[in-house]
Amino acid sequence: MPSPARSVVLGLLGVMAVLVAMPMPRLSALEPTTPVASYGRQSWVMENGLPQNTVQALAQTKDGFVWLGTEVGLVRFDGNSFTVFDHNSSPALPGNDVRCLLATSDGALWIGTSEGLAQWMDGLVTAFTTKDGLPGDGIRALGQAPDGSLLATTDAGNAQLRGAKFVKVDLADLSLEAQTYQLRMVMRAFVPSFSTGGFPRIKSSTRK
Repeated sequence: MPSPARSVVLGLLGVMAVLVAMPMPRLSALEPTTPVASYGRQSWVMENGLPQNTVQALAQTKDGFVWLGTEVGLVRFDGNSFTVFDHNSSPALPGNDVRCLLATSDGALWIGTSEGLAQWMDGLVTAFTTKDGLPGDGIRALGQAPDGSLLATTDAGNAQLRGAKFVKVDLADLSLEAQTYQLRMVMRAFVPSFSTGGFPRIKSSTRK
């Protein structure tokens, strides 16, 4: 019987084979008609309130807050200042090493750490671990199925939230749309970090 890690790799290879033949939409991060020299860059680092300069994940919730995942805690940015949440200040957080983040349409923020998963909703934190059906506590990627249910890729396999519990699933059993989205999230997880030089922002410096 193949190991859980090998099963995850084999499943991903199968999905990748399908995606190679799929046309990918053209995406543009910046206004293509604006010269790059017209953009300014602003960065926030530890001196500005970040707990460390390595940012591993980034998400924005419906209330406008920007959330950052670092190796030493979850960070909330309101446009001016940073607030740090870790296992000491928020004991319900399963761990401080925040690997991935996902903001959902219901206003929740899902937080994937090396020691478990958490949902931040209206200031309340609910933790999920292997006791709640996750194949492993190390969360690598988060996504959503077309029906809105949460998908989590852990160090020991994939799981889908059904009701209040997670059920282990094979990516091949999900819809192609769900496979595509989750594979992209997993591939992003293999990037060591979003930024090792703090939290950057690019904005147009051209005056009209």
